[in-house]
Amino acid sequence: MAQYHHLTVYKSAFDFLLKLTQATANFQKSYRYTLGEKLIKDTNEFIVLIYRANSAKTTFERVEAIKLLLEKLQTINISLRLCYELKNIPRGHYAQISEISQDIEKQLNGWFSHTDKLLKKIIVIK
Repeated sequence: MAQYHHLTVYKSAFDFLLKLTQATANFQKSYRYTLGEKLIKDTNEFIVLIYRANSAKTTFERVEAIKLLLEKLQTINISLRLCYELKNIPRGHYAQISEISQDIEKQLNGWFSHTDKLLKKIIVIK
């Protein structure tokens, strides 16, 4: 098993966090400490969930952790879209951040598919 910081999804998530942190520095004051901080906090939690999914002891735990990751990513995307609509993130930054988010979602879906297939094989064997 690869260490979590060697995973492509981890690296993408860290790039995502970096871009978000840069974007939130320019938020309007009224949103910087509400939406901005929530986005950063949720993304940090997302990265911790990647670690948990990678270090899960059973395949079932890993599947559940990846489901939670996909759900958390949707929550982050909703907040991100709100920030864009409120004119806190310029179109260019939003496009870059959204592209990274889509890439992360594809990676998570692939990870989920692979892990879910393993889980189904384990269930059939038992």
